[in-house]
Amino acid sequence: MILDATNKSVTIKLNGTITTNQLPVIVNYTDYGIGNLPKTECFETDNTNDVTIVSSPGSEITRLIMLINIYNRDSVDATVNIKYVIDGNNFIWRKATLTSGSSLIYSRGIWYY
Repeated sequence: MILDATNKSVTIKLNGTITTNQLPVIVNYTDYGIGNLPKTECFETDNTNDVTIVSSPGSEITRLIMLINIYNRDSVDATVNIKYVIDGNNFIWRKATLTSGSSLIYSRGIWYY
């Protein structure tokens, strides 16, 4: 996935409430434009709100998402919605139900369970 404008980002939202633990999310991306700057960031889901996991790139920057890893460390299944956001409009990029202890991984254009 490529974010090539300051109005594009990626968010995650749970379809329900967790029982004991929020889901950790690890994201790796590289910014191109003014040098090539790889970055890794970590987040946790929120029961009720969208969480931005890849923010909009700066002006004249292209952000290439290399990896998204979502792990369900809760004790029950969790349904996640990964959204591609353009100008505040949400587009479902991926929706998946993760069993307890499982992961959803995006790597170089492919989603894995």
